[in-house]
Amino acid sequence: MDMDAKYADLRRAAEETAVVDAHAHDLVAAGSTLPFIGCFSEADGDALALAPHSLPFKRSLRDIAALYDCDPSLEKVEEFRRAQGLSSITSKCFQAANISALVVDDVSTLDKTLELESHKAFAPKVYRVVGIETLAETIINEVWHGVLTWFRSL
Repeated sequence: MDMDAKYADLRRAAEETAVVDAHAHDLVAAGSTLPFIGCFSEADGDALALAPHSLPFKRSLRDIAALYDCDPSLEKVEEFRRAQGLSSITSKCFQAANISALVVDDVSTLDKTLELESHKAFAPKVYRVVGIETLAETIINEVWHGVLTWFRSL
């Protein structure tokens, strides 16, 4: 028995089951300072230049190029994305992933993030979760700054 036949039921179940993305990030509008290549890696600065040499990057690029039906190069994928526009490519990706709900992380520091309501055009259910760690960090930093200011004024 070959591998495809052995796991056919499992493959069918995985392909037909709707997905809840429980750690989504805000969508960003075209022209954001987030480079597309940054979607493949958490690296930044000089390290981001090395991302295209990693196996996860190469696999992801191949998969997204197949979805877009274009050549598997970063240039061709970016060209397709610009030509199709945000709404079209987002719909295509969400449909292919069979996403039924999004839980959007509230800690985005990206520029040009879209409002939560706009995400509903791509997923039937959209929720926001508050990133308590980021909120706590912000509060602690503000309090600490206040304490330092008070001490310096003495």
